[in-house]
Amino acid sequence: MLLTQRLIVFFKAILGSNKHINLLLNFLNATCKDDLDAPIIGLTILNPYSEKEFLSDKLSIVDIKANDKAGNTFQIESKRLTI
Repeated sequence: MLLTQRLIVFFKAILGSNKHINLLLNFLNATCKDDLDAPIIGLTILNPYSEKEFLSDKLSIVDIKANDKAGNTFQIESKRLTI
């Protein structure tokens, strides 16, 4: 999904918030339905920073990171459309 910079900020603010976790749940179920064995029934929003295992590793930051009750991790990264 390609977005403008303003929409990316809005996207992260809404879908990355525990206040709106049901929106994230519905978004993931809708966009990932072909790849899921069963609908996602619960999510926990995680720290978007991935810890480095080695000093030489690069710091990884995603827009939204969440786990479901089955233990699956979802990392959502939005990209800006450049015209």
